[in-house]
Amino acid sequence: MADEKPNPDPPLVERWLAEQQQWQRTLLTYLDSMVKNDDFLTHIGNAMRGSLLAGKPYPTTPAPGAAAPETPADDKLDQILFALRQLEGQVQDLRLSVEEIRSGKKPRAKRPEPGAPKDPQ
Repeated sequence: MADEKPNPDPPLVERWLAEQQQWQRTLLTYLDSMVKNDDFLTHIGNAMRGSLLAGKPYPTTPAPGAAAPETPADDKLDQILFALRQLEGQVQDLRLSVEEIRSGKKPRAKRPEPGAPKDPQ
């Protein structure tokens, strides 16, 4: 029989699997320690509610004795953006109506404004 040397290095796939298992253990250990941290849980909860996606800061509890904040600037900005979108839609409707008149078509019926009373005809 031929002399066979024992291969001290495991195959590449086995080394890769071992490294992946070690990374999983490291990640699970880290997550287990973070779950016990109240600040982490607060922040992850806020992120899950969408504050990151909305581009708004996390809501924080006010310091003891601090006055409650007035209407945040974000609410005013949201109202302004809503009004701009509404105007944008009205301008688009006007543009389409003008194009229809220019092309000789009968103008389409006007859409009622949201919240406007209906005509009793």
